[in-house]
Amino acid sequence: MNCKNCGAPMDGDRCPVCGQAAEPEVEPAAEQTAESGTEQTAAPETEPTAETMDSAPAEAPKKSGHTGLIIALAAAILVIVVLVVMLVQGRKNTETPAEAPETEETAEPAEEPAEEPVEEPAEEEPAEEETPFVPSVSYVREEGFDDALLDQVVASCGDSTLTNRYLAYYYWREYYAFVNMYGSYLSYLMDPYARLDTQAFNDDTSWDQRFMESALDTYQICAAAAAKARAEGYTLSEEERDSLDNLEADISGYAAQYGFESADAYIEASFGPYCDMASYQAFMEEYILAASYLDAKLAEQEVSEDELETYYEENKADYESAGLEKDDTPMVNVRHILIQPEAVELQEGDEGYEEAVEAAKDAARAKAEELYAQWQSGEQTEDAFAELAKENSSDGSAADGGLIENIYPGQTVEAFDAWCFEDGRKTADTGVVETEYGYHVIYFVGQCEESYWYSVVSADYASARYQKLCTDVRAEYPVETDLTKAAVYPCNTTVQQ
Repeated sequence: MNCKNCGAPMDGDRCPVCGQAAEPEVEPAAEQTAESGTEQTAAPETEPTAETMDSAPAEAPKKSGHTGLIIALAAAILVIVVLVVMLVQGRKNTETPAEAPETEETAEPAEEPAEEPVEEPAEEEPAEEETPFVPSVSYVREEGFDDALLDQVVASCGDSTLTNRYLAYYYWREYYAFVNMYGSYLSYLMDPYARLDTQAFNDDTSWDQRFMESALDTYQICAAAAAKARAEGYTLSEEERDSLDNLEADISGYAAQYGFESADAYIEASFGPYCDMASYQAFMEEYILAASYLDAKLAEQEVSEDELETYYEENKADYESAGLEKDDTPMVNVRHILIQPEAVELQEGDEGYEEAVEAAKDAARAKAEELYAQWQSGEQTEDAFAELAKENSSDGSAADGGLIENIYPGQTVEAFDAWCFEDGRKTADTGVVETEYGYHVIYFVGQCEESYWYSVVSADYASARYQKLCTDVRAEYPVETDLTKAAVYPCNTTVQQ
């Protein structure tokens, strides 16, 4: 298992680099991290709210300035592909349960014991059967998707109309984004393989209804922003246009990689048997135009230091309760090579255990020092260090040359943290640091432009401004809906490889 925070392989209960706690194997609950003292919530303790649904990213954000509609085209494609494959593999695992082997005890009972008088047990009242959830309305159906149904207008916004042909893209995008956001904790919230109209989101709303509501919200933002973009003469960049032009080729490649016969087959499996590459291309053109326009509008807004200070003060109580201190120390980037001691076969308390542990540590230290000397005897460049990390580090960041970015004070384990933030630390500094997880050969890449608190507050403020931008655009282009016309195919119950 790799750390969700920095990518390093987990060692027991904590990450050897950043000290983050491992995901629990049992029902999760909030826990304290020893190093940072901030509460890390392992999984949602309550059902998702409308706010979390509406802002669910299609991919885990990496300190982005805003959330929601603005995502990279390639990321959107890849996330859906991975999730479709994940659902396929998950279905295979759940549909072939192992049967308990028959033993001699179960096949033939042992000799009956002598009868003894026993009291008649009191009759147990039968357990109440759980009342199945019955939604007030259902949008899921498995047949009848003829042209008449597919051409029914579910919503309109300005000059845009949303028919059932395109509703599937908005609806299942919301579902896939939600699955991606909650990941391994999804089973605490829903059964991803059962019809969504049979599962309760709350007392009187199904997950089907919730995803439909979220899909229509996204549709209105898309339609309104795309209309504003066209009215203002806004056009996509050359890079964005190239991405759209290459969309079919990209999806064809993913489809072949994961065993689909064609791009159309992949689109059908993801969104419904009436969907194809041509309609998905049209959907993505509208989607990306809207996203690009909103992104550009947000980028035009200049934010002063005073605005950020004001936003922080307005939300100070929330930030402090989350453990975010206003520390102006810049974040740093480093590369490192982690050499972990070999596991010993003896158990603690066995004779020779301590000697074996020390021998393993000595060997790890010698290997780290050998690699450090090897780098010092060569070009002594960052690129050379990155190559050594790729070849030798046992850390999850090895594939990226040992690079760990945006480290803030208190984030990593104590000795690693002390080295990174030692007074006078400068670019190209190197050293070997021992932690409880092994020996780290470290290369200091440099300081970042921002401190951690500033980065978090900037992202939060950008998100707030983005939400206001969406609200303003939606107010200018109101939406009209007729959900009696809505219908989607239950893709999550019929995924096939």
